[in-house]
Amino acid sequence: MALLPDRERILGPDHPETLTTRAAIADLTSMVGTAGQALELYAAVAQDRGRVLGRNHPATLQTRVGPATATALAGSPRRALRLLAELVEDHVRVLGPEHRDTLSVRVGVAALTARRNAELGRQLFADVLKDQIRVLGLDHPDIQVTGRYIQKLSAKTRQRR
Repeated sequence: MALLPDRERILGPDHPETLTTRAAIADLTSMVGTAGQALELYAAVAQDRGRVLGRNHPATLQTRVGPATATALAGSPRRALRLLAELVEDHVRVLGPEHRDTLSVRVGVAALTARRNAELGRQLFADVLKDQIRVLGLDHPDIQVTGRYIQKLSAKTRQRR
């Protein structure tokens, strides 16, 4: 956090590196459990990135993932799911359906869906996994993560039966 004042002084408050530092601070704030404060930080940096870089810039889109994650951590998974679903649409429109960031947001949708409906979440993960394998290749680490989610959800749904 001590880096931010230096970046603002040297680079200016609207420089992309300054905005990246602010986004990182929002991420850290979210991780330590102060979701309300993180949401405020995310909103401010997303607004500034949208103004400086444009609403459809990849960095602006990425900043919008943070509030969805913080919203889920704050105990509002339904609202977080709505935010992520909107982001999937924006990512597909701006970056395309096969971009790694688009696939990552789809994983987030699957994870939040799985909290309420394990079988539907497992299916969403399976759909993303097919696309990840095709786009990223079998050896990519994201595929291992998605595969583990599917295994956990498959075990969970078998236990319920």
